[in-house]
This record gives sequence, structure tokens and C-alpha cells, in this order.
Amino acid sequence: MGTRRRPGRAAGAPGANYAVRAQTPDNEIGVDGELFAERRDEWRRDFGRWILENEPPYFGAGLPGCEVSSLLRDWTKADMLTTMLQAAIEFQRSAVETDFRAELATLSLPTLIVQGDADASAPLPLTGARTAELLPNCRLLVYENAPHSLYLTHREKLNADLLAFIDDHAEVPAG
Repeated sequence: MGTRRRPGRAAGAPGANYAVRAQTPDNEIGVDGELFAERRDEWRRDFGRWILENEPPYFGAGLPGCEVSSLLRDWTKADMLTTMLQAAIEFQRSAVETDFRAELATLSLPTLIVQGDADASAPLPLTGARTAELLPNCRLLVYENAPHSLYLTHREKLNADLLAFIDDHAEVPAG
């Protein structure tokens, strides 16, 4: 299974940096698919509890530069709970079971992957680093001590890096 995209257009979405995460015969360094199934079962039993139990690593508790107010953490957790559970389950399933390796190698557009080296939800070696290796025109930025929620903990740096990437790749109209 792959994605649908038009040639010359950006493909993908923020946070979708998975070459292939599940272990398969030709992807021995992937994670055992049973672990992902167990996670989905946890979500079905009590998604809210799972969110609370995973709050510290999500927000980088104890990591330098990862201070996020309790109000912002509460808002983020409430936002997570507004996601339809079946949508979250199916997104997780497709993200770990879809093999994007062949398709990623065909993308020629400039791409940027930004990921923290302390991302407990999507470990860098299994996600961003592997994806960056497959993309022919990719820039990988790894933020030190950044968790999955780097969009909150490192927002100024992230915004500056995104704007710089856009500026570096903006097409200047002829004329």
C-alpha cells in the first residue's frame, strides 16, 4: 500500500516519517507487530489512562529545555482525547504496517524531517533517521533532548527551522 499524490506536489504530512516500523522478513530491525497490537488494545481499554501514563516521556519530563506549563499539557491531553478512538487506532495501524520504502526513494522534492533524539513515541533510529536515508533530497534535523512534543518544547527553534527551509527552497518567479 502506498500514498496517493500528484507528481511535483509535496507528499506526506508533519509527523508521518515512517519508512516501515513493523518487523517484516525484509525489515528485521523493525518492532514486533505484536507490540503495536498490544498498544491498540491498551487504547481500547482506556485511552485516557494511556495518555496519562505516557505524559512524562511525551513532554520530555526531566529533559533540559522541555518545560511546558501544566495548562498547556492539559490542553494537549484534552486535544488527544477529542480524537476518535477508531481513527487513532487505524492511523497507528497504517503507520506501522504500510511500507513506504520504495515510494520514498522516488520523491525528488526537497524534504525536511525534524525529530528529537528523546522521542519515546517514535524512536529516531526507527523513524526519522531511516526515512531520511531513503529520501534522495532530504535534510534531517535532530534536536537534542527533544521529545515527541517538540512542537511545544522547542517551538521557537522549530518555527525558525521551518521558515529557513521554506526560504531555502522557495521558487523565485521568472520575470
